[in-house]
Amino acid sequence: MKPLNLVGQRYGRLKVVAPAAVDKWGSRLWLCECSCGGRITTHAHSLRSGDTGSCGCLRRETTIKRSTTHGGSHTKEYRVWERMRIRCNNPNRADYERYGGRGIKVCARWMESFSNFLADMGTVPAGKSLDRINNDGDYEPSNCRWATASEQNRNRRKWVRKPLTEAHKLAISRAKRGKKYFDARGFLHPKQVKMSSP
Repeated sequence: MKPLNLVGQRYGRLKVVAPAAVDKWGSRLWLCECSCGGRITTHAHSLRSGDTGSCGCLRRETTIKRSTTHGGSHTKEYRVWERMRIRCNNPNRADYERYGGRGIKVCARWMESFSNFLADMGTVPAGKSLDRINNDGDYEPSNCRWATASEQNRNRRKWVRKPLTEAHKLAISRAKRGKKYFDARGFLHPKQVKMSSP
């Protein structure tokens, strides 16, 4: 029986370069060079059966391709999309009260995928950020634009001052009387306690 010679043959991305060592069971190993430049040593039956067709680069590429949906997760647009969704849907966020707490929602198309958001809005122009045209409206294609800070300042909703608490009223009245050792909440500073006590 003629000895097996695989040198020069191709199996997937691998080209057999030379016979290598013999494993502990006496089976011949073959040195192969991958089309990506990598090298591996493997058995003839792994090559001939199709179990081994690359140095491992094919598996890595397949895994990356399978787990990558849009490839934009490290972009400014992705961060804008993610923050928009969070402030409208996460009641634990400090800014939720101004967005989701007021009933502002993200449209179903944008909630479904970042790709849809990017297709509708495009990339962020320099010096601009996401703005809702109608501040009481939802985040949706017809109500959003990229705007400069000055454009956004002109597009603010009217701010309503909350009524003052008793502590604030006390602090204001004491400040008017010139007692500067009270803080803004109307409480004594620790260093001033002895000085102000009767």
